[in-house]
Amino acid sequence: MGLKTKIYQAGGKRSWLLLAMILILSGCGFHLKGTGSAAAATYTSVKIEVGGARSDIARALTQQYQAMGVKVVSSLADAELSLKLAPTGYTTSITGRSGAGDVSSELIKMIQPFSVTEVATEKNVLSSQAVAYRDRAIDRDEAQASNRELQSLQRQMANEIALQIIDRVNRSYGSMHLKDPQ
Repeated sequence: MGLKTKIYQAGGKRSWLLLAMILILSGCGFHLKGTGSAAAATYTSVKIEVGGARSDIARALTQQYQAMGVKVVSSLADAELSLKLAPTGYTTSITGRSGAGDVSSELIKMIQPFSVTEVATEKNVLSSQAVAYRDRAIDRDEAQASNRELQSLQRQMANEIALQIIDRVNRSYGSMHLKDPQ
C-alpha cells in the first residue's frame, strides 16, 4: 500500500508541474506557429480566379474559405480580395526502380503559383507559390490500388496547398492592415 501512495504522489507532483508550465506559457502570450491573430482572416470575401489551376485545388480553397466564414463570391465587385491562381505545376520524378528496371517509387511535386490583390485599392497583397511533395510506392501488380492511392495523395496535396495559400494570404493581408498603436 505504501508503494502505491508514493507512485500516486510522484504523479501528482508531475501533474502540478505540467499545469504550472501550461499556465505560465498561456499567460505570457505564447502561441504555436500558425495560430493566433496572424492566422485568422481579416477579410470577409474573396473571388477565386482559377486560370488553369487544378480543379481540386480550387475546390479545396473554396471549402476551406467557407469553413472559415469567408464568402467566396463570383463577382469581383462583391469581393474584398481577388485570388488569382496560375496554372498548376505537376511533376513526377523516379526515386526507385525494381530489379527488373520498372519504376517502383516516385516523388510527386505540385506547385501552385498565385497572386492576391485588394479589390478596392488594386494593391498587390501577395505573389507567391505553394508547394506540396509526396513520395509513393508503385506496385505494378496492384495497379488499381496504386491509382486509388495516387488520387488520395493528390487530394491531400491539394488540401495542403489550399491551407498554405490561405495562411499566407491571411498573414500578408493582416500585416498590411495592422492598426497604428498610437
